[in-house]
Amino acid sequence: IVTVPVAIPIIMGANIGTTITALLVSFSYMGERREFKKAFTTAAMHLWFNVLVVLVALTIEMLFHPLQTISGDLADKVLGSSETTVPTTHIVEDITTPIVDTIGTHGLFGMVGNGGVATALSLITGTLFILVAIKVMSYQLRMITAATTHSLLDMFSSPEENTRLTLKANTLGVGVGLLFTIMVTASSVTVSSMQPFAVTKSLPRRAMLAVILGANVGTTLTAMIATFAIVGVHGAFALQAALVHLTLNLVGALVVLCVPSLGRAITNLAAGSARLAARSYTRTIVTIFGMFMVFPIIILVIYALMN
Repeated sequence: IVTVPVAIPIIMGANIGTTITALLVSFSYMGERREFKKAFTTAAMHLWFNVLVVLVALTIEMLFHPLQTISGDLADKVLGSSETTVPTTHIVEDITTPIVDTIGTHGLFGMVGNGGVATALSLITGTLFILVAIKVMSYQLRMITAATTHSLLDMFSSPEENTRLTLKANTLGVGVGLLFTIMVTASSVTVSSMQPFAVTKSLPRRAMLAVILGANVGTTLTAMIATFAIVGVHGAFALQAALVHLTLNLVGALVVLCVPSLGRAITNLAAGSARLAARSYTRTIVTIFGMFMVFPIIILVIYALMN
């Protein structure tokens, strides 16, 4: 239904869209403007990083198609010339097939009504299973990893590391963000968890940026895992889309880490955004709503009318 060239800008848009969660969480600190600015700065770093990466990557992709080429080559190497499924696909099929056969379109739901009703019931049930599984997993892992993550961040924010961010500190920050996001399956949760550290000045901004960069890479694991259940020729396209997401976030993080001036630019843009946001909470909410909701809808309507 969606080709890889079409999927790439959708993935880029999703990278920007996921930043809205931390922006909204920052409003829980609006009782004190100084705290709000620090919390909003953390969320805005996530936003500005993704916006800048997408602006640059989309331009390059439209001109030279590197993401499509690289992800296609990697998918071919992973799957091989004769395989069209990810190696673990058959394991997933063996586990899920009995359940699908029992309650799917050829089972319990198939007995309820016609094919359309059975399909709709199967889609709804599958979606509910996914949502419940993610909710339960995220809650359990958040509880398990909270103490460990706090200890790592305490190490990261030691006084000797606050004055000058070293390669070791950068690596630790990215590792914390990567590990925590893999466990809670959402970069927005990681970024939101950084806000209390920002408010209490436990972590410098550059340190939090390193954690955010790791979180952006960690969030790609969910899509990679999802490809394990895709069967047939579509498995190659699913893996390629997941690799696009991974490559985009990984390359973006490496560039920012290797070019300190880019990191400073992101933190400065975030701090400036926070100062503007703190002037009027109402205006900021309207701006966020317009940017994340109204603007995309207008674009889609214009596109629909033109076609």
